Amino acid sequence: MERKEFRDRMDFKNGWALSIICGPGTYSDEGTFEVGVLDPKGNLNYEYTGGDVAAYQSIAEIEDLAKTISSLRS
Repeated sequence: MERKEFRDRMDFKNGWALSIICGPGTYSDEGTFEVGVLDPKGNLNYEYTGGDVAAYQSIAEIEDLAKTISSLRS
């Protein structure tokens, strides 16, 4: 059975954002997601995800990352 694709973006008031995806060709499986952190200029930032996109993230892990990113300065 083919996995469904999902793409979303969480934008925060400070200008930072999370890109959240899953599906074929991503670092995700059933119930997890691939998450990228976008700086205020729209560039991927790896400082908060260990040097790459955050792979196989649960909803709880995404919520924790969202709290961190939303509290950053613009």
